[in-house]
Amino acid sequence: MNTDQKHLLSLPRLPARLTVEQAAQFLGFQVHDLPILMAAGLLKPLGRPSPNSTKHFATIDLEQLSGDVKWLCRATESVQNHWHRKNRTKVPNSPLSHRRNGRREQGQFTPSPAAVEPANVQTQ
Repeated sequence: MNTDQKHLLSLPRLPARLTVEQAAQFLGFQVHDLPILMAAGLLKPLGRPSPNSTKHFATIDLEQLSGDVKWLCRATESVQNHWHRKNRTKVPNSPLSHRRNGRREQGQFTPSPAAVEPANVQTQ
């Protein structure tokens, strides 16, 4: 937990509205998970913000949601399903899909024979 999270969660009274980052910290999700929850209709921002504007959430609503175990289960499953679908559509034999820490794992990628053997060059 970083200092911003500690500061936010240790306030005697939270602000009436929270930003996406603060709401994610409060609910225990990652910031990139909140758009998934909004798309699934499980989390609604205040007002009708345009797609590229800053979103705010009512703290009182977030407190109710954080106490609802069924909602937490649905939200967690929604995020997991999203990433499962997203990872399932990756190209399995892509040379970049087998990289780990910037290095290729052994046996994961075999270069074509033309790339291994030099071309026959005749010298005169």
